[in-house]
Amino acid sequence: MINFAAICPHPPLIIPQIGGPQASLLKKTASAMESLADSLKKHKPETIVVISPHGPMRYDKFTINLEEKLSGNFSDYGGGSRNYVFNNDTFVARQLFSFLKEKGLPVEVIRESTLDYGSLVPLHYLSSKLETTPRVIPLTYTSLDWLTHSFFGRVLGSMLNR
Repeated sequence: MINFAAICPHPPLIIPQIGGPQASLLKKTASAMESLADSLKKHKPETIVVISPHGPMRYDKFTINLEEKLSGNFSDYGGGSRNYVFNNDTFVARQLFSFLKEKGLPVEVIRESTLDYGSLVPLHYLSSKLETTPRVIPLTYTSLDWLTHSFFGRVLGSMLNR
């Protein structure tokens, strides 16, 4: 069941190790992400579904990542070698895939162990105040029209609110 939803900014500069002196320019954004993490903590999520615009996107299909172990870091941005590691909630991801297919949406299963920065930046903040590490289901959208994406959102919401 969905008990929390948010749209998150994801500039790597809001990660303290990356932003350096420029981080002050994004202080309000980082502060908002901290507040969001405080709000999420109250819900004690077991799984976070993250839709990233920077993941392995397909032109004509939504993707659901079924890789068991997901990881990534900010080394490409000078953010050190800390590796973020999450388990995928493959049980729910498979159900989601079947449900989306059943509703006629173009969806493809992928296996990609590396999380992109569009997922990692929000996960850096959102998971930082949680007592346990949540599972993550990475999704990407398509280049299809907005009506298809709107339908995808409604179907996704109905499945996750069961």
